[in-house]
Amino acid sequence: MTMEPGANLLGREPVGILDLAGLPRRWRHLDFLHERALGMSQQGGSAVITPRQVDQARLGGHRLYPNVERALGAARDCDLALRSLLEHHGASQVAMWALLRTQFEGAFWALWLLDPESSADRVVRGIGFEWRDDRASVTYFKEFADDEGFPFVDDDRKRLRQQAADDHADTFKAEAAGNGCSWDTPPKVNMTVELTRLRWVQQPGWGSMLRGVWRSLAGLQHGSTGALLRVSDQTVLEPIKGGSRMLISPRDDAFHHLADTTVTLHLAALARVRKFWQKD
Repeated sequence: MTMEPGANLLGREPVGILDLAGLPRRWRHLDFLHERALGMSQQGGSAVITPRQVDQARLGGHRLYPNVERALGAARDCDLALRSLLEHHGASQVAMWALLRTQFEGAFWALWLLDPESSADRVVRGIGFEWRDDRASVTYFKEFADDEGFPFVDDDRKRLRQQAADDHADTFKAEAAGNGCSWDTPPKVNMTVELTRLRWVQQPGWGSMLRGVWRSLAGLQHGSTGALLRVSDQTVLEPIKGGSRMLISPRDDAFHHLADTTVTLHLAALARVRKFWQKD
């Protein structure tokens, strides 16, 4: 697979082969667990009660697992897209990091939603997750509904204002209260904090490593120069004012670390999902 510098006015220049090391083997393991989880989700009814059925029987419990599946679906989509990108486009300095970040975040959300041992706590997380999403939609519609200068016809503006006002807050509050939480608004979730609190993170230093991986991927997706230099081999082409013009390409070890950690998180999320679909 070709390693190339990020897109720029001078174009892209192949500079070598990206060594995937053990990633193909781990990808096969990911494929296996994904197919197992998919098969379990499609199983028919049974006299044996699963943790998922317990969760779904609670008030608001219908929200939890669709959001888990949506998060895992996003992670899986980016996982497969990354493999295709590396095969057909090559390892570049923008696209593959963006896919890894979205895979990482999808896996995190699925694992985080199912992390609590208490059924009520899991369901509450699902309610809050969907409520935050609903509030984001309301904010989107308000951007247009409140802009008198935007060229809407009256009927369209009326429809947008109705959508902006329809925040479903009373429904979410009632569902949260039914599970022991008194909320006026959904609680915020700080991913860097919650990564450390996951019960799956038990080995010393793993919380800090996960935070570092997420910060690196976020910086790379947003075009941070510092993040890019940390994961790149660098060849100085010529000095320029304030620095140097460089040829940069992804470092094997940096890619291994970020991709392998992302796959590990994804595997943990799939294992957790299987536990809740498993008939004991």
